[in-house]
Amino acid sequence: MGEREFRAWRKWLCGVLSVLLAVTLSWASPWGSGFDLAFGRTAIEDTSTPLSAGTQPEGEGSSAVAAVLGAVGDEEAERAAEERGADVEALGYVPGEVVVVYEDDASPAEQDDVAEAIGSGQVLDPASFETGDVAVVDISDDVTVGTAIEAVEADEAVKCAFPNYVVQSFDDPAAQASSAATSWLAGDEMASRQWYLSAVKASSAWELLADSRRDVTPVSVAVLDTGASVSHPDLKNVLDMDRSGEVVWIDRQSGKVALRPLRGDGYLNGTDEMPLYSTHGTHVAGILAAEAGNGGVLGVASGGGTKLANRLVSLSSIDIFSCIGKDERTGAEFSSATVNDILYGLAKARDLGCRVVNMSLGFYTNDEKCIAALNEKTAELDVGGLVQVCAAGNDHTEQKTYPAACDATLAVISLSKRGAIPGNSPTYSSKTWESSDGFMRSWFSNYGDWCDIAAPGENIYSTVVLEGTMRDDYGYMNGTSMASPVVAAVAALVCAAAPDLSAAEVRSTLCETATDMHLSGRDAETGWGLVNAEEAVRAALPPSAPVPAGSEKPAEPQPDTPGSKTPAGGQVLEHGWKTMGGNKYYYGADGKPMVGFGKIDGVWYYFDSAGAMRTGWVQGKGTWYYLDLSSGRMLTGWQKAGGVWYYLKDSGAMATGWQKVGGSWYYLKASGAMATGWQRVGGAWYYLKGSGAMATGWYKVGSSWYYSNSSGAMQASRWIGNYYVTGSGAMATNTWIGRYHVNASGLWDRTR
Repeated sequence: MGEREFRAWRKWLCGVLSVLLAVTLSWASPWGSGFDLAFGRTAIEDTSTPLSAGTQPEGEGSSAVAAVLGAVGDEEAERAAEERGADVEALGYVPGEVVVVYEDDASPAEQDDVAEAIGSGQVLDPASFETGDVAVVDISDDVTVGTAIEAVEADEAVKCAFPNYVVQSFDDPAAQASSAATSWLAGDEMASRQWYLSAVKASSAWELLADSRRDVTPVSVAVLDTGASVSHPDLKNVLDMDRSGEVVWIDRQSGKVALRPLRGDGYLNGTDEMPLYSTHGTHVAGILAAEAGNGGVLGVASGGGTKLANRLVSLSSIDIFSCIGKDERTGAEFSSATVNDILYGLAKARDLGCRVVNMSLGFYTNDEKCIAALNEKTAELDVGGLVQVCAAGNDHTEQKTYPAACDATLAVISLSKRGAIPGNSPTYSSKTWESSDGFMRSWFSNYGDWCDIAAPGENIYSTVVLEGTMRDDYGYMNGTSMASPVVAAVAALVCAAAPDLSAAEVRSTLCETATDMHLSGRDAETGWGLVNAEEAVRAALPPSAPVPAGSEKPAEPQPDTPGSKTPAGGQVLEHGWKTMGGNKYYYGADGKPMVGFGKIDGVWYYFDSAGAMRTGWVQGKGTWYYLDLSSGRMLTGWQKAGGVWYYLKDSGAMATGWQKVGGSWYYLKASGAMATGWQRVGGAWYYLKGSGAMATGWYKVGSSWYYSNSSGAMQASRWIGNYYVTGSGAMATNTWIGRYHVNASGLWDRTR
């Protein structure tokens, strides 16, 4: 099924489903049994809200959009037909649809009105963002994309609109995956072909993490790509199948957008078709996290042969490549995606709780509205903690590609190294510089002052699915697509070393520790230089803030073996407490000072390597503890430090995440600090009172009422008894909800 045929089939299905849905809803009541009176409940007053509480009555489509469409001439239909008949690759966007970015307070009803007015048979699920949802909207057959954009932007609920640009993967189109192995090896001997591991000092970074004795929680990393082989021996135990999937536009069962189970590399939009050979996502996934110690290759974030092997990352593969493209020069077909696929995939990665995302893909555009939207959405995700790494492109140009050129993403240049690439590589003849140790910018790599960092990207050996046989194996590929996952893997190592770092701090750490290859500091040929996993992890390991990161599963501290150090010239003192030089020490019966955690008269204390008693925050046994500032006693329960509340479990370990205390649920951030107000966790909104306790049922924030179910998740776009909560979660008042009217108190009172 070709792309245009698929889009036509999708539109036909939308129409059928919308008719069936309308018939069903006409017989359905929106409310449950009985009356659920919101105003009989206790109000929770607050001034912050997650989204605007405003709403508009539902109508029959936007009048502003209709006004623009009504003014177009008779020749519009002819131009629309010509546009739809044009080659998609020549256009650079998908005809027949536009990407709409809504205002942050646009309700689902307003979004539906805009889509219906422009001709959409069914409104698909938008990508949800705090700064405004993003949705792809099908347009009428007799309207061009340009006119549709002008029309939808006339509606007050729309921030901007632009074409749904086509996106390509950034591997070298001429590169072919070539098998170099026919059997699985007992160890990881194939790592000798992975020159990029030593180039970025991956093994040293693994050893630093292992020697740090941190209780590392695997970092969740998403790869937005063509999918990945679920049967490959180097990937099947690494992929987190619960967080992986294929984004399907118009799922045949639900009639909506869905994340269906991941089936492999190259399946087309939920169908059983695999019309094109695809190994791109498989190769990228292997570079990042191929399993250590089972034969084959090693991922940059695998942990190698250390005690942290295969415990550093949890890999998610999200297949967003739903279309088929064609190369204008060669006529070869390839899997492609769209800018809307990227935004939807990013929102899905966020909702799945991913910390790092790799995008070995992109497109060129001068569309200022599209660029502004991408900058806005990637910046929002960056603030939310998602580190976004992108390939710069493979056209040997300084022209910017997106999303790599966004302010909040890392744009990765590809480097090659003398002796590590074939002798006939064009890199040798096209090079403009070469470092003392043989590094050069790869002949195909994009570059420019907009790029951030560099990594190996030529002659990269990793997991593949072989063309023709479709057999799991190994092979070489070239491209900034290969360089990008190297950087994403190092970003994950930094997050493992310091989980409390913000996304911006992770990006800064990578850039500040990169090795200069060309010019000192940042330059157009290498960005800040070659990513250096060892130095990045080393920089991240020391505590970066007085408020420490916590551990989800801390264990009660156990007494360490008493140390042999003494604080005063090697002298051995008698048993008990001693104060010297302003520090307190405790000496055991053997006359040696206690080191680490120690229990004295039923109370836990902590002593540093010199035996001095510590107070305040200390890290031990992989988590953080808080010791009374005066007595040094280890504290438990609620404690206030630096004006912030923390909860310390019975073991003394600092709690993070959801914690039930005294019958109420509380949310502790990654830093351990108690959260209050609106918090988005796992894709759902929760409201935490001033006391930190999670709200359920009806509650009032500012001037609006909200409703959370028994799990605390805020409800939206649905009836709660005889009340309706809008897309923002705020209770609707003085408006029509379809055929039903709600009064000033929010109560349903009549039907049209």
